[in-house]
Amino acid sequence: APGQTTTYYLSIMGGPTVCSLDTSLTVTVAQASINAGADQELCEGEPLQLSATTTGDAGFIYWLTPDSLAGNNISFNPVASGTVLSILEYGPLGRCRAEGSFDLTVFPGVVLGQIGVEVKDGVQQPYCAGTPVTLKITAFPNDAALIWLQNGTPLEQTGDSIVVRPDVTDGSVVYTVQASTTDGCTATSLPVEIAFQRCLYIPNAFTPNGDSNNDTFGPIIPGGGATVPTFMVFNRWGKKVFESSDNGLWDGKIDGKDAPVDVYVWYAVIRYRDGQEETRKGEVTLIR
Repeated sequence: APGQTTTYYLSIMGGPTVCSLDTSLTVTVAQASINAGADQELCEGEPLQLSATTTGDAGFIYWLTPDSLAGNNISFNPVASGTVLSILEYGPLGRCRAEGSFDLTVFPGVVLGQIGVEVKDGVQQPYCAGTPVTLKITAFPNDAALIWLQNGTPLEQTGDSIVVRPDVTDGSVVYTVQASTTDGCTATSLPVEIAFQRCLYIPNAFTPNGDSNNDTFGPIIPGGGATVPTFMVFNRWGKKVFESSDNGLWDGKIDGKDAPVDVYVWYAVIRYRDGQEETRKGEVTLIR
C-alpha cells in the first residue's frame, strides 16, 4: 500500500493489428496528525482547557479522560492525575485514526470553611469597641498556609485561630482568609463582617462603704475600647476633690477621709482607640 497519494498507469499493447489501451488509477492516501499539547499541572477544582492542533486532513476530534468528551476547545474539571488522550478520526468514513497525549498532574486543592466568630460570654453584635474577638477557620489540607486579612490588609497573626481587637469604635470590619499550599494551590474564604460600637457607662450614684460593690466612681468602658486621660470631681462649691490622668476611679475620699454624702460634679475626657476624643460632664450622688 502506498504511503502517499500515488497514480498508477497501465498500458496494454497488442500485435500489429491490435489496438493499444492506456489507463491510470490514482490512489488517494488520507494523512493527518494531532498534537494534544504540553503536559499540564493544576489544582483540584480548577478547569482544564482541552485544545488540540491538527495537520493534514480534517476529521472528528474527541478526548479520552476520566469522562469521554467529544469535540475540541472544551473545558472540564479533572479530579485525578493521569494521561489525557486526544484522538482524530479522519479519512473515508472516519476509518483513519491519529492520536496525541499529554500527562496531567492534579494537586489536591484547598478547601476553607466558614470563619467562626466567638466572644466571651456570648455577647451579640455589635460588640463594644476593644472587645477581644476570636476568629476560627478550618482548612484542608491541615498544613495549608493561612493569611488573615482585615479590610483587605494582611494581619501579622497566622494559624487557624486568632484574636483581634480592631481600632474601630463605631463601624464594621471585614475579615477574610487566604490559604495556599506548597503546590501553589490557593483559596479565599467567604468574608465575615463584625460590627463594633462605642460603649460608655457613667453611673449617677455610688456607695463607697467597703462592701466591694459600687465602691468607686468613674467612667466604665466595657471592652476597654477607650482611655480616660482626664477625670475630675468637684464638690458643690467648685473645689476639686479628685483628679486622675490614667483611668483612675474616685474611692469617695477627700485627703484620705470619707467624703460627705452629697451631690458632686464630674468632668471627663474619653479617648477612643481610633484617636477620637469625647468630653463628658455630669453629676453623681455619693451615698453611704
